[in-house]
Amino acid sequence: MTVITKSYVATSRGALHVRMAGAGTPLVLLQILPFASLMFEPALPLLAARGYRAIAFDLMGYGRSDKRDGVWMVEDFAANVLEGLDVLGVMPEFLVGGHFTALIGTEIALRRPQQVKGLVLDGVPVWTREERETRKAANPASPPVLAEDGAQIQKLWASTLGLIRLVDPDATLTAASEARVLDVFIYALENSYKPGTAEAFFGYDTDVKLRRLAVPTLIVGSPTDTLRRYHETALAHVPGAQGFLFTHTHPLYGVTRPVDATPYVEVLDRFFSRLMHPSGPRSTALNG
Repeated sequence: MTVITKSYVATSRGALHVRMAGAGTPLVLLQILPFASLMFEPALPLLAARGYRAIAFDLMGYGRSDKRDGVWMVEDFAANVLEGLDVLGVMPEFLVGGHFTALIGTEIALRRPQQVKGLVLDGVPVWTREERETRKAANPASPPVLAEDGAQIQKLWASTLGLIRLVDPDATLTAASEARVLDVFIYALENSYKPGTAEAFFGYDTDVKLRRLAVPTLIVGSPTDTLRRYHETALAHVPGAQGFLFTHTHPLYGVTRPVDATPYVEVLDRFFSRLMHPSGPRSTALNG
């Protein structure tokens, strides 16, 4: 049985928490907020069994990584992840990012086009500059103010459950799912009191940057993904991009039930294996 190792990587701006499994081709996975790298735990052993060295980071200031020093932009996160990989002695040969980290994955691919051989963007917010300014104004950077009665924490709890049920309509809170839901809530609670997410999210020229990508790219989506409506737009922006849509809820979004990561791993593996072995046995076309 493949063991997932958990450790810290020292960078010039703090320690990055990382989960790793396997010893093959480097495959870097960047968390989808607010789930942290925990979301990839069901997938890591499966990726390792298929010949990958799967490396899942918590971004600086998220999950179990150190706190951030002030406001970070997408470029700061990308540089920090690359520094962490350099410390590990790993090239980001294959890269996966989704939602906010789709922006970070894009930036890494733009900075290291000779190293990144394949990129998967799992949900992409393709906003125009005007849309980004509007959303930034509606999401102030200042953290919520704690009240004596804990009203802000209660509101965040309801918001977290709402997000879980938004991406997984069948989600139910049970004794068996309590631990994972609490993990997600704790990550969300920690993140809500740290500055910089809104600036980074809405300060990146995604619509411009996507058009500059020069690495093979797969854009993934699912019916309940909050960014599903941008799937076709993202495909049109990225030169030569392929697309894949799950027919049901995203395989990794089932926070309140046992997760079967196999369908997700199969999608990644088919795409990356085609890049490594264009005529190999796993080079069949992607089908959504």
